[in-house]
Amino acid sequence: MNEGPSAQPERDDLHDCVERYEAMCEQNAHYFFDVEEFEIIIEHYLEESDAKRANEVLGYARQQHPGSQDLMFCEAHVLMSMGKLNRALEVLDAIEKMEPYNEDIQLHKASIYSQLRNYRRAVEHYKRALELAEEGLDDIHLDLAFEYENLEAFDLAIESLQQALEMNPENEAVLYELAYCYDLADGHQAAVSFFRNFTNEHPYSFVAWYNLGNALARWTDWMRHRGPGLLLGHRGALHLRAFQQSAQPARAGEVPRSDRLLSGNGRIRWSAGDRVQLHRRVL
Repeated sequence: MNEGPSAQPERDDLHDCVERYEAMCEQNAHYFFDVEEFEIIIEHYLEESDAKRANEVLGYARQQHPGSQDLMFCEAHVLMSMGKLNRALEVLDAIEKMEPYNEDIQLHKASIYSQLRNYRRAVEHYKRALELAEEGLDDIHLDLAFEYENLEAFDLAIESLQQALEMNPENEAVLYELAYCYDLADGHQAAVSFFRNFTNEHPYSFVAWYNLGNALARWTDWMRHRGPGLLLGHRGALHLRAFQQSAQPARAGEVPRSDRLLSGNGRIRWSAGDRVQLHRRVL
């Protein structure tokens, strides 16, 4: 079998093997590719939304590497892209018998069940993936939270997102999603409390300060519609100008703290100008 016009491509050049494959097709020739190269080529066509071409590559890959488990994963990807979800589950079941501790199998199954709107099964597989995975746990918790949102179990979604932040407090996607979940659950006061504490521990997190500002705005809207003079827990009321000062970048040697948000008499004191400035700041 002809090795083709070029040498084995370097692993960091993902497009070289794709170009080599396409050149082979144009010349109606036959070149050899290893399994990793076939994976790259198949993934390329899937990213281009060309599932038909990816399936053609898969067929050629099977001829050169029959019985490859890695190509079985590629088959599952291709079937998912073609909308053949139940068939993809069958392939994943076959792989799981050979690799029962592979978290990728659980992640793929969870994704398929989510597409099938079987959110409870998706939750089961994401939980199983969390048991097996050694890295990327914060992203798995994020995916798990999405399924809880689909089930309208917002408290569980919030809990999962908070666990993700314990593992990786710099995951901005988790921070944004957590603010969204608090909003869905009408947990504005809880959001203020959480992001106030979070900004104390991570004072340079822009997303956390942004979420805190939004939570303050929503909380005060809620308070306004329920009458003046309501208390914000035992910590006192939130003073907007203190928030504006604390949200400014810290001076040299100073760490911004959201404790400055608290005023002392336990009542909300907002002016119309303050509200306008707050919305300009957080939107």
